Amino acid sequence: FLRDPHWTERILKAADLGPADRVLEIGAGQGALTLPMAEKVEQVVAYEIDPQLAERLRHPNLEVRQTDFLK
Repeated sequence: FLRDPHWTERILKAADLGPADRVLEIGAGQGALTLPMAEKVEQVVAYEIDPQLAERLRHPNLEVRQTDFLK
């Protein structure tokens, strides 16, 4: 469902994020929520275990840590 921009916008609106916010995201996946979120906040630190998915995520406000968050 996150591929539908309607749902992404609803989630981001509900989160009430602003330009000074910093976000920790666990499991960025393909970035369907991560990248639009990075447009709205100062910084997103995202953990993604899959190296191929982590490599694709690029944005000036995004720091991707390719590792298992639980370890």
